[in-house]
Amino acid sequence: MLGSLSGTLLTTILAVLFGNSFKVHGAVLPHSETLLYAGYAHLNLTDILIAVVFIASAGALMDLAIDISAAVYEVVEKNPCISRAEAIQSGFNVGRTVVGTMTTTLLFAYTGGYIALLMIFMAQGTPVMSILNLKYVSKEIMHTIVGSFGLVAVAPFTALIAGTLFTGENFTKNLVKKKECANAHE
Repeated sequence: MLGSLSGTLLTTILAVLFGNSFKVHGAVLPHSETLLYAGYAHLNLTDILIAVVFIASAGALMDLAIDISAAVYEVVEKNPCISRAEAIQSGFNVGRTVVGTMTTTLLFAYTGGYIALLMIFMAQGTPVMSILNLKYVSKEIMHTIVGSFGLVAVAPFTALIAGTLFTGENFTKNLVKKKECANAHE
């Protein structure tokens, strides 16, 4: 949970920064005009856009954090004599393996909704730079970049936290097993 929250916090900060840098506003969200004309003109659509980026990446971040922490937990349970550094390194190794596939999954998920639109632009001969400068295309690029940075960051955060917690003195099951390991080595 701590690894997921740390990655989610970073993702939220990046969404705000990239949203400002890309000059993307909430009006690019589907059905945003309908919402405004339905009597909700007081809503800040840019804040809603930030929430959309946050929510969309939260699932992938949570999935990755759980994968890494479960792997570290399993390693520590199978070898309670493992050092904190070795447990953290195991988390880094699992994270390195999984981050690539999760980032690709995010890229495919985000671009999948706009493939038909991109194909229309290409069929019309619209220059690539013009396509990339469209606000709703910029939003998808921002979405992908922010989600990917969040995924890349959540892996080491989770490995550090899981390795520290699962090999710590407060982890009571490990404490007993570590004493047994120490006695076995004497």
